Order: sequence, then structure tokens, then C-alpha cells
Amino acid sequence: MTDAAAASAVSAIRDFGRWMQEEALPFWSTTGRAPEGGFVERLTLDGRPDRPGFRRVRVHARQIYVFSHAHVLGVPGAMEAARDGLDFLLANGRSPEGGWVVKMGEEGGIVDGELDLYDQAFVILALAWWSRASGDASAVALAHETLAMIETVFARPDGRGYLSRHPDRGEGLQNPHMHLLEALLALHQVAPDGPAAPRIVMLRRLFAEVLFDAATGTLGERFDRGWRPAPGRDGEIVEPGHHYEWYWLLHMAERQGFGDAGDAAEALFRHAETHGLEPDTALIHDEVGRDGRRLSEAHRLWAQTERLKALAVRAQVTGCSNGAAIAAALNALRRYYIDPAPRGAWIDHVDASGRPTVTSIPASTLYHLFLANAELQRLLKEIGLEKQFRGQP
Repeated sequence: MTDAAAASAVSAIRDFGRWMQEEALPFWSTTGRAPEGGFVERLTLDGRPDRPGFRRVRVHARQIYVFSHAHVLGVPGAMEAARDGLDFLLANGRSPEGGWVVKMGEEGGIVDGELDLYDQAFVILALAWWSRASGDASAVALAHETLAMIETVFARPDGRGYLSRHPDRGEGLQNPHMHLLEALLALHQVAPDGPAAPRIVMLRRLFAEVLFDAATGTLGERFDRGWRPAPGRDGEIVEPGHHYEWYWLLHMAERQGFGDAGDAAEALFRHAETHGLEPDTALIHDEVGRDGRRLSEAHRLWAQTERLKALAVRAQVTGCSNGAAIAAALNALRRYYIDPAPRGAWIDHVDASGRPTVTSIPASTLYHLFLANAELQRLLKEIGLEKQFRGQP
């Protein structure tokens, strides 16, 4: 990598870190919190809290994770924000059946009592990081209780993964399994002797045997009840953002001793870089086909952050810093999503021309931005990118 590429990457990563610590986290720990306690669901495009009539459990879990992790990284005031969100979630998000509901009311209570695997995964992630930040052992016990409920309510009779919703809708979804693996890796870190490990092994096997298609190097999104690709277009769609996310996740699992990321991770990364990346803008397309056909010209913010996570971990495992790619991706993030938004917020979706397509600012996206920043800041330390730029050994 040239000195210019290294300098550009270091500058962009530092700039992103400053924005996260000085603008985004302070904004979402103040304006992003509701007067009734907990976090707001979304904002208007001018940066004011919106009140859609509900607050999703997954948003609260994501924000609890963010501020717990931020506290671990030494961000002032983060613990108080995480505790506020956890208090609201514990008071209003638990289902009488066990587990966690889909939606809570603006002022508390339950407005959608169904159970979604996606939500259970993020609550486990939040509880694991809250325990790591606070030392609260009861959070680990509650995460284990949630995992036991998943085994009771969501486990498939064939032992291959889980149902995605209760009541069952008869479809198999990739996405909640990915986030459950992420959550279980976090739980295993704080409770290595607990029940997470065998579930991690099972999810790694599900990825290898069902979700990943070695022939095309792609990751399926939707399946039928028998884990066959869904009929029609639903079975052909792949999301480059999820390819990058699994690349990162497989390497995180490998780091903890759960399998080899290996050829599958490389195949996912190559497919996303070849077919999902728009070279002129460094933006990632929402959807492509297994054969590489572009199925969407639009670009969600979260997919950009997943590429940044993949580039960061790729640099760590290969020793190649990917400076030019990281700088271009961060510059695109700034240009299309951060700069046009209110200070500390973002535009969540843009069209083929980079124009916003949204009517609100979802709080849920902070999770993606924060985690990408955390991985990039770790990159500076672990691979010594700053030293490389300075010409030091």
C-alpha cells in the first residue's frame, strides 16, 4: 500500500471515530432517548423524535448493546444510557410466554406480542454486552433463560436451526440465524462454560450445509420449511451486505475457536466485491442474483458498514491494510449518508443517483455504524496502520 493510501485511510478512520464519539453517541444518548424512559424508535428528517405508536424490542436491544460496548471503550455517559434502555426493556418487553415481544408501546406495555427469533438474538447480544460492561451476572442468567426459551419455542424438529417466528409462518430465514450466531459468540465470551457453545457449532453447521451455496459462492436469504431455496425471485435474491457480514462473522467465530472461516468466507467476499459493489461510488447494492445480476439499484446504509467490517477484519487476517478501499468506503459513507443528515444522524437509504429515499431516520442503524467504527478503530491498533503510514517497523 502506498503512503498516500495509508494516510487517506488513517485520516478517514480517525474522522469517522470523531463523528461517532463527538456527534453520534452524544446525540442518540440525549435526543435519541424518550421522556418515558428508553430509546426512541426513529426521528423525523430534521432530527426530532418521531412517535409512530410503538417501540420495537430489537431497537432497544441494539441501543443497549451500543452503549454497553461504548462504556467498555471508555465513552463517558454511555453506561447511564444503556441502563435506561435496559430498564425500559425489562419493564415492557417481556412476553408472558417467556422471551421478548416484537413491539412495546410508546409509554410502555405490549402492542405486538408475537415472538421473533431476530428479536431474541438481539436481546441476548444486549444482555451479554451489558454484563460485560456492568459485571451484572443476572444479565447472563437472563440471556441463558432466553436461549432456553428459543430451544423450547423456536427449535425445529429436524434440529437444523430454528423457526423464525412464533406463531410459525412456515419459512426459513437466514438473517435471524446470522444474528443469533453473533449474539451467542458475545455470550460465550462472558460465559464460556454456559450453553452457547453447542448452539454456535450447530449454527456453523447450518451455514455450511444449508445457507451457503458453494457452487455459486452465495448466501441464500429465504427458504421453505424444508430449507430449500424459496420459489421464484425470493430464492434467487442474495444481499451483498449479508455476504460481508458473514465474512466478518465467520472470522469472529474462528477467532473464538469455532471452525475455519476458510474458502466459504472468501467466496462470499469475492461475490460481493464482484457483483455488489458499484466501483464509481464505492456503494453497495441492496440485492443481486446468485448469478450476479443486479436486482436493485438502491443502497441501504447498513450494507456499507458491513463492507467496512469485512475490510477491517480482512486486513487483520491477511496483513494487507486495504487502505484505499477503506478510505473510499468511508468517504462514500460520509458523502451520501452522514453529511446530508442532521448532526449525529444519517440518511438510511439512497437511490441509484445517491438521492435519499427515506421519510424518517431509524434509530436501529446506530448499531451498524457503531460496530463498523469499533472494528476500524481496532484495525488501527492491531495491524499498526498508523505506524505503517509513518514508515515505522
